[in-house]
Amino acid sequence: GIILNRPTNLFLGDEDFLDEDGEPYLKTGGEIRTENSWRIWYGGDVRGLYSDDTEIICLHSVDTDVARNVSEVLLNGVMMTNYEGALTIINAKEAKARDFWMFAGYAGWTGGQLLDELNRESWYMVSADSEVVWNELIRQRDEENADPRDAGLKTWTTLMNIIGKGNEAKTLSESFADLTLKEWAAEQILFNSTAGNDEMQEDSSTADDVSSQLSEIISSFSSTPISLDKMVNLAVSAKSGL
Repeated sequence: GIILNRPTNLFLGDEDFLDEDGEPYLKTGGEIRTENSWRIWYGGDVRGLYSDDTEIICLHSVDTDVARNVSEVLLNGVMMTNYEGALTIINAKEAKARDFWMFAGYAGWTGGQLLDELNRESWYMVSADSEVVWNELIRQRDEENADPRDAGLKTWTTLMNIIGKGNEAKTLSESFADLTLKEWAAEQILFNSTAGNDEMQEDSSTADDVSSQLSEIISSFSSTPISLDKMVNLAVSAKSGL
């Protein structure tokens, strides 16, 4: 599966994508040809952002003969291809880079694991709706001042409201689980190299606020001293499937 609601603030150029020989995909006369800027979404920890063998998955809605030849239909109006397929469609002048949602990595389960999680009611299973999928992906792409540290909670809340679970989402808002997820996002999908100095200072301040809130929550239910860093590391490990 692919996690759809974890956009990062990382943008890559074509020169950042290498073939199996470690050479850039795009070359003209021996020179690297850079044309596109790709925003990266966190798709999952299997072959993900920090892997030596990152899997790139591109979602799009380009419905042409060229696109269909290099894509797999997931839902009505939702297609999947890879980086090479996306370039093929772009080179045919049928799309631009912003028409693709590029995910690094995917989520995976061992045999029977997902069924066990469903039996424990760890998931809400609902019918997929391509209109809802695109509405949320487009919102994530176009939202001004989007913050990766939201960790997809805005999308999750929207979907919970759609399936009639809005009260549950409201109850969980700013819970310990939400705060640890935001802490994970700050470490894993927020890239300071793309932010200005003011933004980086704000990032640090916000991270301190989250840590302070976590400390208050921990002290409210535990009389045993415990390192906040240890709690956060445990939470990050759990979220990363480690």
